[in-house]
Amino acid sequence: MNKNEFQNQISQFIIHDQYDQAFDYLEIYKRKFGKDTFYYLSYSDLLIQIEDYDRVIQLMEEALHHNRKDPLINERLADGYFGKKQYEKAQILYQQCDINKDNVSALHIRYMLGLCDMKLKQYPQAISYFEDVLLDQPENKKALYYCGIVYGLENKKVLCNEYLNQYIQLEHNGIYEIVEEFLWLNQLDLAFTFINKIQDPYKKMEYFIEYYVAEDDMNQAIEIAQDLCNQLPNLAHLDELADLYVRNQQDEKALSLYERIIHMPDDNSISLLQSIQYHLSAYQRSKNRTYKKYILMHLDDAQKNIDIFLYMFHFAQAMQDKEFSEWFIERKPFFHDIQQEQEYYSLVMRYYLRTHNYEDGFNYLRSIDPDSFDDYYKLRVVFEFYLCQFEQVFQHYQAAMPNGLIAYMAFVSMGLLHKETEATDFLANFMDYANDNPDTEDLDIFYELLEDIQDNRSHS
Repeated sequence: MNKNEFQNQISQFIIHDQYDQAFDYLEIYKRKFGKDTFYYLSYSDLLIQIEDYDRVIQLMEEALHHNRKDPLINERLADGYFGKKQYEKAQILYQQCDINKDNVSALHIRYMLGLCDMKLKQYPQAISYFEDVLLDQPENKKALYYCGIVYGLENKKVLCNEYLNQYIQLEHNGIYEIVEEFLWLNQLDLAFTFINKIQDPYKKMEYFIEYYVAEDDMNQAIEIAQDLCNQLPNLAHLDELADLYVRNQQDEKALSLYERIIHMPDDNSISLLQSIQYHLSAYQRSKNRTYKKYILMHLDDAQKNIDIFLYMFHFAQAMQDKEFSEWFIERKPFFHDIQQEQEYYSLVMRYYLRTHNYEDGFNYLRSIDPDSFDDYYKLRVVFEFYLCQFEQVFQHYQAAMPNGLIAYMAFVSMGLLHKETEATDFLANFMDYANDNPDTEDLDIFYELLEDIQDNRSHS
């Protein structure tokens, strides 16, 4: 294949959501033609699709460092920061793009600037950008939607209704999206208005349950949920009513409903995964350990469907079921999705740590490609620490930082290795870092364990 043929093939893979093939072809493309602008933009497209925004930012900054001049690179960099919810950084980068051109890219940038302003609660400016888009594309559904939502936040109900009614005409299920948005935003008056526009009586009842929960009127929510279960007693409605009973401290009524769910057949009106989730959740929440027959009935389904496989593996772990956990460990499926594979490895590692089987867990971890598992070095240090391999902890901890638990294990290992100077310097540096970065993962664990050490010293 020549360069143009490669580019066409990769573009087709991306258009048709064939991400694995696109990633593979981009690696071959890089070896044959290097990292050109097409490579950077195509790779960033794929990373955005799998929501790996850190790598999007890293890739686009690399492209800028190598003087790639395509204006889409700044736009992609902004997309990365928007995905990470760093809206001010995204806004600055979008503003550096050319929004005055009469093309699709400029409209997209205006739309994204509107979203940034909305997230930053700069509502008048957000409306201005959305209405700019609608001047060129009067039926742009997302611009209609967010324009209406922001007018609602500005308490301009007439304009809110006008835009959102247009959206509902274009988007068949748009009314549900609107209700969910206003419930999430705690705009309960607006949620109430749009719930009343829902035609489906069961859907209307479902959303009124959410509305009254948000209003903290549990008795009214339970009354509607009971009525709904009498009219349409499916798994979803029974599960929701049980959850309401739990939240209202009516545990006996909740347990009765969980038992009812357990004995119901799978619901063909929803996906098999959802049906399994409702059943296994009922077993777990009622602490009913008679689930073996139900699990066995669905093991073949688990091997055919990775989502079912992972959910059942989660369940086995939650119930601390050694037999079923090991069944899932011994039957690792082929993963097309990177995130699912990471989730699987995390479940396997959790099993070995929970059962204190550190040696087998460490051996399993070392069989994994470090590049395919984000927590590889973190877990490597954890296993080395529990296996008293303190020199290895000292060698590997930097690859797993910053992390509170790893910092504690590294600090203790340095002490046990009589590396007092390194331990003192490390602790001071990490404390400075932690003060500047209070969201550091497992930082609470670090402080708790450090306090234990100090307590032990004061009592010795």
